[in-house]
Amino acid sequence: MARRTAITDYYYDPIIPERCEPSGNKIIFRNAADAKRAAEMAYFDHRAEVAPYQDPACGHWHLTSKAQ
Repeated sequence: MARRTAITDYYYDPIIPERCEPSGNKIIFRNAADAKRAAEMAYFDHRAEVAPYQDPACGHWHLTSKAQ
């Protein structure tokens, strides 16, 4: 088998999150648990303090950096 020599030799299929236009193009999470997990990952990876919330206007779950 030939040795891989470039990043293009690898299969790469990025996950592109669904966005919500009414909320200012924020990422949509399927439920409260997924949004909470994303908030925990954001803190662990970047020390970003964000909180999940369900937007009353669109009904989707998003993250906010505003104090709750």
